[in-house]
Amino acid sequence: MTVEAFDVAVVGGGLHGLSAALHLARAGRRVAVIERRWTGRHASGATAAGVRTLGRDIAEIPISLEAMEMWHAIETIVGDPCGFHANGQLRIAETVEQMPALLPARGDHPRARPPA
Repeated sequence: MTVEAFDVAVVGGGLHGLSAALHLARAGRRVAVIERRWTGRHASGATAAGVRTLGRDIAEIPISLEAMEMWHAIETIVGDPCGFHANGQLRIAETVEQMPALLPARGDHPRARPPA
């Protein structure tokens, strides 16, 4: 039996665990990822999450933009596109009465105003 030495053991091979392992390895650490079944399983493998700024709290926008840049460069960062597809999102009001609910914390953009 071969015994391997590691500086860090990351428990969990989902998105966050693999990201932590990648950054640690790039920082020169010897990393072991411990996953019960296989990496990218469960929530990380079935996510329908969007890389978005739409619907975010205004305080989250800067980090959302930073994450968006990273996802658009994911193939360069990790050597695989990871199934990432950039798609737009649209949030609409179906009636004039629903429009005010879309405006708070988004700013009063002229194109977001109800018709006169």
